[in-house]
Amino acid sequence: MKDVERGEGETAPGRVEIIWKDTVARAQPARLAWRGSKRRWQLPGGISLGSSLREIEGNGRVLGDRDYPSSHEAMQTLDPRVYQIYMEFE
Repeated sequence: MKDVERGEGETAPGRVEIIWKDTVARAQPARLAWRGSKRRWQLPGGISLGSSLREIEGNGRVLGDRDYPSSHEAMQTLDPRVYQIYMEFE
Protein backbone atom coordinates (compact mmCIF):
# COMPACT_ATOMS: atom_id res chain seq x y z
CA MET A 1 0.00 0.00 0.00
CA LYS A 2 1.12 3.50 -0.72
CA ASP A 3 0.87 6.45 1.59
CA VAL A 4 -2.28 8.53 1.24
CA GLU A 5 -2.21 12.31 1.57
CA ARG A 6 -3.98 13.44 4.75
CA GLY A 7 -3.53 17.17 4.23
CA GLU A 8 -1.09 19.73 5.59
CA GLY A 9 1.84 17.65 4.31
CA GLU A 10 0.96 14.53 6.33
CA THR A 11 0.63 11.04 4.84
CA ALA A 12 -0.70 7.75 6.18
CA PRO A 13 -0.44 4.14 4.99
CA GLY A 14 -3.58 3.00 3.22
CA ARG A 15 -5.48 3.02 0.00
CA VAL A 16 -8.23 5.22 -1.38
CA GLU A 17 -9.99 4.47 -4.66
CA ILE A 18 -12.16 7.00 -6.46
CA ILE A 19 -14.65 5.90 -9.12
CA TRP A 20 -15.59 8.90 -11.27
CA LYS A 21 -18.91 9.50 -13.02
CA ASP A 22 -17.03 11.61 -15.57
CA THR A 23 -13.88 9.57 -16.15
CA VAL A 24 -12.44 11.92 -18.77
CA ALA A 25 -12.52 15.07 -16.63
CA ARG A 26 -12.22 13.11 -13.37
CA ALA A 27 -15.21 14.97 -12.01
CA GLN A 28 -18.25 14.01 -9.96
CA PRO A 29 -17.19 11.09 -7.78
CA ALA A 30 -19.53 8.09 -7.92
CA ARG A 31 -17.89 6.07 -5.14
CA LEU A 32 -14.99 6.26 -2.72
CA ALA A 33 -13.42 3.19 -1.14
CA TRP A 34 -11.00 3.29 1.79
CA ARG A 35 -9.01 0.16 2.57
CA GLY A 36 -6.46 -0.57 5.26
CA SER A 37 -6.07 -1.44 8.88
CA LYS A 38 -5.22 1.88 10.48
CA ARG A 39 -7.54 4.55 11.85
CA ARG A 40 -7.15 7.72 9.81
CA TRP A 41 -10.66 8.90 9.03
CA GLN A 42 -13.80 8.40 11.08
CA LEU A 43 -17.44 8.07 10.13
CA PRO A 44 -20.16 9.48 12.38
CA GLY A 45 -20.15 7.48 15.60
CA GLY A 46 -16.37 7.01 15.48
CA ILE A 47 -16.37 3.98 13.15
CA SER A 48 -13.13 3.76 11.16
CA LEU A 49 -10.77 1.29 9.52
CA GLY A 50 -9.62 -1.08 12.22
CA SER A 51 -12.72 -0.65 14.43
CA SER A 52 -13.52 -3.87 16.26
CA LEU A 53 -16.87 -5.64 16.42
CA ARG A 54 -17.18 -4.65 20.08
CA GLU A 55 -16.62 -0.98 19.23
CA ILE A 56 -19.23 -1.06 16.47
CA GLU A 57 -21.71 -2.87 18.73
CA GLY A 58 -21.26 -0.08 21.24
CA ASN A 59 -22.57 2.30 18.59
CA GLY A 60 -25.51 0.00 17.77
CA ARG A 61 -24.38 -0.39 14.15
CA VAL A 62 -23.52 -3.85 12.85
CA LEU A 63 -24.04 -4.45 9.14
CA GLY A 64 -22.48 -6.93 6.76
CA ASP A 65 -22.95 -9.08 3.69
CA ARG A 66 -24.60 -11.89 5.67
CA ASP A 67 -26.45 -12.09 8.97
CA TYR A 68 -24.49 -13.50 11.89
CA PRO A 69 -25.38 -12.74 15.49
CA SER A 70 -22.56 -10.59 16.79
CA SER A 71 -23.19 -12.04 20.24
CA HIS A 72 -22.24 -15.54 19.02
CA GLU A 73 -19.18 -16.83 20.87
CA ALA A 74 -17.31 -17.62 17.63
CA MET A 75 -17.81 -14.07 16.37
CA GLN A 76 -16.54 -12.64 19.66
CA THR A 77 -13.51 -14.96 19.52
CA LEU A 78 -12.69 -13.97 15.93
CA ASP A 79 -12.83 -10.28 16.90
CA PRO A 80 -13.44 -9.08 13.30
CA ARG A 81 -12.42 -5.56 12.33
CA VAL A 82 -13.44 -3.07 9.65
CA TYR A 83 -11.08 -3.36 6.67
CA GLN A 84 -12.92 -1.31 4.04
CA ILE A 85 -15.41 1.55 3.92
CA TYR A 86 -17.44 2.57 0.88
CA MET A 87 -19.15 5.89 0.27
CA GLU A 88 -21.50 6.19 -2.72
CA PHE A 89 -22.74 9.43 -4.28
CA GLU A 90 -25.91 10.00 -6.27
